[in-house]
Amino acid sequence: MNKFIIYFTFKHNGDWRKIFQDFHSKEIIEQKEIVKYDKILKQMGLQHLTILDNQYPNKLKNVYQPPFTLFYKGDLNLLNDSIFLSIAGDLKDDQNNDYIIKTLSQINKDNNITLVTFSSNYTNKTVLDYFIKNNMKIIMIHPSGINENDKYFQFNSVNILHITEVPIAVKSNKKYTEMANRLISAISDKLIIYSITKNSNLNKMINDFLDIGKDIYAFPNVFNDYQNWTNYLIEQGAKIITGFA
Repeated sequence: MNKFIIYFTFKHNGDWRKIFQDFHSKEIIEQKEIVKYDKILKQMGLQHLTILDNQYPNKLKNVYQPPFTLFYKGDLNLLNDSIFLSIAGDLKDDQNNDYIIKTLSQINKDNNITLVTFSSNYTNKTVLDYFIKNNMKIIMIHPSGINENDKYFQFNSVNILHITEVPIAVKSNKKYTEMANRLISAISDKLIIYSITKNSNLNKMINDFLDIGKDIYAFPNVFNDYQNWTNYLIEQGAKIITGFA
């Protein structure tokens, strides 16, 4: 059965709905097609698990549309026994960037914190770069597949786990970003927001966290930036955070 799962995963490049539909179709699959994708899989240099494997992460078993196949590089044990934080934000100016780094410096490595992220925007990259520089634990979701030329994929630290459900790297788009959001919300214990604009794409991620009962934390708008709506988030029920000490 695993070979059929992998075949459909490649055929639809990780698109859960299309894979699910094909399992209910009466498509006749030629053996040569299964062999072809099996060879491609071996050439990718990535490890993989299907949803039928015993090692499939518990954190993802109950997620909405659990990935049929996970492709990964790194130690899956990083998914165990930690405090998993997703840290995000919209604003890109130096003032906010300096504030992010200042507060992150309060994190004690002994607190066993793991960052869950993908490098889709400036703030995430700031946080990600800080964790890499300080050799802290990271689970990095690749929304549109793993590009071997991605500078973040080049890091071979034992503290970084790369995960994707998209076997063939493609140009990023809204669909793949939303697919990644659901994985981030499933793995993370809480979402921490430094800044958010009025019509931010982060609203979708916030809803993903809330839908599965996860907490949202927000830093107050300390710079009184009219673009930053974190105070509104707090008024709506997000918990206040002022640092990691």
